[in-house]
Amino acid sequence: MKFWQLISIFRNEENIIKEELLKDNWKIYLSIYENYEFIVKNQKREFLDIQVDEELLRTICKKSKKIIFYATRSQELYSYENKDTDSKITLAEAVESFDHNSLEEVFEKTYSFALPKS
Repeated sequence: MKFWQLISIFRNEENIIKEELLKDNWKIYLSIYENYEFIVKNQKREFLDIQVDEELLRTICKKSKKIIFYATRSQELYSYENKDTDSKITLAEAVESFDHNSLEEVFEKTYSFALPKS
């Protein structure tokens, strides 16, 4: 997952991100996080597109309270439950199964096609 996607998905759970980035093994990301507004404003892609370590991503997802909903028939993910969805998936489960672009899109646009993780 790219750093900007992580921030986008967890924008309303910033406390989880900050708590993890303060740990010694993730300080490489802390300065990016602390300067995020500047980095976005100046479109510093080398920081925005940096790949987040899988262990960090899993840890943040496990601490998240976010749930997504899956519609098996249409193979779509939703940020809300609706008549087409037939299962709830934790973000920790989803990050292991689905493409990270799809997950970010769920929280940006409320739904996405459930592309398998590549």
